[in-house]
Order: sequence, then C-alpha cells, then structure tokens
Amino acid sequence: MIYQLRGTLTARTPHGLVLTTAAGVGYQVLCAARTADFFADQQQAEVWIFTHMKDSSLCLYGFSTQREREFFGELTTISGVGPKLALLLLEALTIDDILQAARAEEHRTFMQVSGVGERTARKLTLEIKHRLTKLQSLLPPLTTEQVAPHVQQQEEVVSALLNMGFVEKSVRSALVGFNWQRGESTAVLLRQALQTLTHSVAQEV
Repeated sequence: MIYQLRGTLTARTPHGLVLTTAAGVGYQVLCAARTADFFADQQQAEVWIFTHMKDSSLCLYGFSTQREREFFGELTTISGVGPKLALLLLEALTIDDILQAARAEEHRTFMQVSGVGERTARKLTLEIKHRLTKLQSLLPPLTTEQVAPHVQQQEEVVSALLNMGFVEKSVRSALVGFNWQRGESTAVLLRQALQTLTHSVAQEV
C-alpha cells in the first residue's frame, strides 16, 4: 500500500495531479481542487496517499495532511460512502466542519455537498456522530500552525456567545462553515458570529 509520495509535480489534471518520483515514475493522484491548489506553487511535494483497490483497478487519493488522509479512510468505511463521495465531502467542508455538524446533528450542512440529498445527509450525520470518539482518537493532532489562531479564537467566540445566554447546540450548529478569517480580531469575529447566529435563530422561529 502506498502511504506517502515525494516527488515533482509535473502536471495538473481535471481530477488531481501527476507526481513524478525520483525514480522517474509518474503517479496519477486524485484529489480535491483545494488540495491541488495547496500544492500549486510547489515544485517538490510530499503528498499523503490513500490507496483504494477495487476489482482490478487501483486509485491513489492524495491529501496535504495526514489528518485528512486518515479521516478520508474512515469516511469510506461508512456504508454507501465510496471514495468519490468522501472526496466531495472534503472538497466542500473542512474536517472540523464535518465533525461539528455531526456533533450538533445539523444534517443540512451535508446537503451543501453535490449529490447529497436529505436522506444521505441524515445518514452521514448519524454515522459520523457514532464514530466521533474513534475519529478523535484516530486523527493525528493539529500542528501549532493549524491550531492557532483559528481554534483558540473559535473557542473564545463560542464561550462569549454562551455567556450571552445562547444554547451551545444552537451556537455550534449555526457556526458550522463560519469563515474564521486569519488576521481578524476576536472582537470582529464575535460580531460576525453573533449576526450569523441571530439570523439562524430567526429562521428557526
């Protein structure tokens, strides 16, 4: 099983990249567009690989982090979720968005993904929520660069909203997919999050 590839990015295809190793072998790596964008300015790259074998075919799915690679693998263990759907999920949503949506039982988040209807979205929500403990133990920890300032600011904003009297489930549900922009102050993000939450609560009334 191929787990990681290092080499030169020699081409971009409609569905991913071509990575040529030092041995001169060019591998077609299927990946989300945002993953391809991540590697766009890199001549030399290290790509985390999930090897998928079916019948007589072998496909390599590529990711920029080990965390995404492990999460993708776990998604494919869900009945009815193949590599193509798992890749679409990670194209449309971040891992944290997916986990947060499952935790808040917000199935509509998954309906943002192309080809996912309400029935599939509800199934995904339940299946992923059932796997939350396993996923949290399986996923490699975020690096310092990945954690700060995004996660710290997010928890500060959530804490502030809870202190205002909002219910935690409503807060986390409303903020699924919220744009936690790097460089913005916590105060600015709090105002934006409050607007998002207020709008979400109004829609439920």
